[in-house]
Amino acid sequence: MRNYARFQDKVDVSTTISVIKDLTRLVVNSPKASMKNDMLNFNVIKFFGINTRTSKVLGPLPVR
Repeated sequence: MRNYARFQDKVDVSTTISVIKDLTRLVVNSPKASMKNDMLNFNVIKFFGINTRTSKVLGPLPVR
């Protein structure tokens, strides 16, 4: 997209956003992908329409 903008004076914003979303989904769906549990990451993931995998929440363990 950058090359089209630079050399052909053509930029299709909707296509550019679609490509970014597709590539982001591809990276996030990697088995090694993880995220920090904060609102910024959550909002970015929701913006890109990425399905998240939930993990089992461990309860507190008593320590002696």
